[in-house]
Amino acid sequence: MVAVFLTLLSWEDSEKRKTYTALCYSRVPLDEEVLGRLRGLHFPIEISQKTAIRVLKRRPLADRKRNIFSLNAYLVDSYHFLIR
Repeated sequence: MVAVFLTLLSWEDSEKRKTYTALCYSRVPLDEEVLGRLRGLHFPIEISQKTAIRVLKRRPLADRKRNIFSLNAYLVDSYHFLIR
């Protein structure tokens, strides 16, 4: 019974998805057409993420594969946009 529970726990852990938000700045003025190109990307996108400096005492320095499953871009003003 314990082995089944631990297997379910590890399966749930591998299925988690995190959501991030970033306020971005552009040196050139933006419009909805430019952000439309971001929205038009084909997903999932695989990226390589390095281990964060704050966790290096617990984990080895490594590149980990991550997937971006969706991306929404919102224009804040001519030079700022929000990615979620």
